[in-house]
Amino acid sequence: MIDTLSMAENLTAAGIEQKQAKALAQAIAERHGETASKQDIDALKENMNARFAASKQDINALKQDIDALKGNMDALKESMNARFAASKQDIDTLKESMKAQFAAIKWIVGAHAGLTLVLLAAFLAG
Repeated sequence: MIDTLSMAENLTAAGIEQKQAKALAQAIAERHGETASKQDIDALKENMNARFAASKQDINALKQDIDALKGNMDALKESMNARFAASKQDIDTLKESMKAQFAAIKWIVGAHAGLTLVLLAAFLAG
């Protein structure tokens, strides 16, 4: 008897859907004057159901991995936003500090110039 189960498995592995694989396997067997036994068909169904179940598990595992990666990306995005906000705050603080230092330097230069003028006036008057 022709091994319709392995034929159907090979056809399915090649990308042919389960119904097409069964039909092709039966057609090949009938061309050779034999018919696929119910046992072969049941074994094929069991094999296909097991493959579908395994594929569903793999897909679900991949979905969970994708969800975990999305969570990691969201956490990374939040961390980057927090760091950006902190950096912006540091830059703003530095700008304010530089403005205060520049104002202090202007005051010192102005006071020094005023003191120089007073001393010069006293020297000339004196």
